[in-house]
Amino acid sequence: MHVPTLNLGPLLIQLWQGKFQRESTDDVKMWDWAVLKTKVWEAHGQSVADCRPYLPGSFDRPPRNIALKMNSNYKAKEWQGYLYGLAPALLYRILPRKYWQNFCKLVRAVRMIHQRTIPLAQLLVAQQCLDEFHLQYEILYVQRRVDQLHFVRPCIHALLHFGLEVPRLGPPTIYSTWTIERTIGIMGQELKQPSNPYHNLSQRAVQRAQLNALFAMVPSLSPDNQNSNVPSMELGDRYALLRARDWRPRQLEGVIGGLVSRYILNKEQKLGNNPAPNWHVTITRWARLWLPNGQIAHSLWKEECKTIDELQRARCVKLHLDGTDEFTEVQFYFPVRIAEKTQILAVVRLFSCLDPILYEESQCTVYSVMELDDTDGLQLVDAKSILSVVAVIPHAYHVRPDKTDKCFFIWEQMGLELAHPEVDIDQ
Repeated sequence: MHVPTLNLGPLLIQLWQGKFQRESTDDVKMWDWAVLKTKVWEAHGQSVADCRPYLPGSFDRPPRNIALKMNSNYKAKEWQGYLYGLAPALLYRILPRKYWQNFCKLVRAVRMIHQRTIPLAQLLVAQQCLDEFHLQYEILYVQRRVDQLHFVRPCIHALLHFGLEVPRLGPPTIYSTWTIERTIGIMGQELKQPSNPYHNLSQRAVQRAQLNALFAMVPSLSPDNQNSNVPSMELGDRYALLRARDWRPRQLEGVIGGLVSRYILNKEQKLGNNPAPNWHVTITRWARLWLPNGQIAHSLWKEECKTIDELQRARCVKLHLDGTDEFTEVQFYFPVRIAEKTQILAVVRLFSCLDPILYEESQCTVYSVMELDDTDGLQLVDAKSILSVVAVIPHAYHVRPDKTDKCFFIWEQMGLELAHPEVDIDQ
């Protein structure tokens, strides 16, 4: 928990600011990596704060303006979100290329190792990235100088053990201090006897252990298996539709209406049913979908009613479509009954394929996409193909100077399985 966040974050930032402790023989003017100064640093901090409306609530605490709040109790979760979610894209073309690519190797490795399930092939890649980051860090920053040897803090060396310890201990997410610190906070809130706190604390711990044992024996009793008190439609496989919902079925118009009508008409005709000439489709829209991983995917239908200050956008999702993982923006969800069987569908807008140039340059850490138009982007998908909620954040990267389409970068929540798209670098 602390090594890649509270230890490594301030170390890198102070180096990039040119504020790291140095010897009298070391001239800071020779630090070509020290670029986060004055207005550049302030603008970068504001760009971090501007990302907040695009981060789903399930991503925990969003990073604050790091230029203003770094020394004001910047939390480990904020450091994690900043370093391994936002920084690879936001530092592009700010950090010199060789330092940025070195940092991206660290990001790629930490993202892989923080998955709950780590395939062996990815573990080997992660360890290789950590080894290369460590070696290049010494070459780029220390430069075999005695007066810069203190740049290699213990947290830099500790990174070499991350991948090597996974076969023995398992993924770091299951034994890191996130869990115990959260438990300490919860149990501290449960104390009701200030006059005898330790006895009270031990009794609360016994009660919690008994509850955990009961939930393990009868999983259906666990609060984690109960979606919420909000009225919902159970879909099976731990999926559920959650309100808001249309009060009555509605007839859709426009491109989306035509898309839904054609889908249902094709299905009915394949079954030998010929609708009447005055046939039209009416559907009941739902706003949210409970996912098996505990996240709640929202939709454009209701989120577009909120102002940017109220928003924590959770309508962008990763789904499995035609054998590949795709990133989309959900418009809404709806049930439809065909051949005496109810299907739960979602109208989504696809994002473009990843930018292969930036994807390769960033060591597979920056997923840069563009939003497709109605003709190419809108599709109907099975709601159960949705895997997780992702953050899709605007950024100013363009491959060509004459390219004016708005670009976004994608950040997947730390701890969940990552998408590893196959891209054609020569595309």
